[in-house]
Amino acid sequence: MRHKNSKTKAIIIKYIPLVILIVVHILVLFVLLLTNSIKSETKLDTANKEYEQCVHSRITILSEIFNVIYIIIGSYTAYAIRSLNERFKEVNKNINVYPYEYSWKIQ
Repeated sequence: MRHKNSKTKAIIIKYIPLVILIVVHILVLFVLLLTNSIKSETKLDTANKEYEQCVHSRITILSEIFNVIYIIIGSYTAYAIRSLNERFKEVNKNINVYPYEYSWKIQ
């Protein structure tokens, strides 16, 4: 029975960063919705066609700071385990931070 509990703990600990990431972004989204802070402006492009551009609220700075912290921690973890023996490495031990970083830079 002890083996099952330790395995369950390991799974819970493994997904804590992902859960924290999701919860923080959902909380920021709820704050934006409750304060009615999601807005857009009509702009003109070089061909004089109208398009809508999002106007970011100041609260999104918290989300951006959290993204940077998450990327730094993920990069540090990847760097720290780079020289481990292959038998100690797990394929999906950490959340893969590189697609997250790439999508964040595109914004």
